[in-house]
Amino acid sequence: MEKQVVILKLVDGTELLAEVTENSGSYFCRDILQLVTDVDERGQGRMGLIDFMPYSDKEAGFAVPSSVTSIAFPSKELLDHYNERFKKIIMPSSKLTLV
Repeated sequence: MEKQVVILKLVDGTELLAEVTENSGSYFCRDILQLVTDVDERGQGRMGLIDFMPYSDKEAGFAVPSSVTSIAFPSKELLDHYNERFKKIIMPSSKLTLV
């Protein structure tokens, strides 16, 4: 699997939305969000996204060894939200000169 944003469901039921690279049955994840679902007082389902292991080194990433039960591709709306959250800011390589 080339690097792509997918939803991983782990054996304990946790669902992660992350940029994932697969290698020999293990998954290396970056920019990880945990999908959290709930039911409001009217019985309506709702979903939120929270940082997964917010105390971990974000640059190092996270390895998920064979604890994945299923993989799904996110909806366009969810993928757009994910990309907005982890948008990379590109800085110019040289100084700008105002005239």
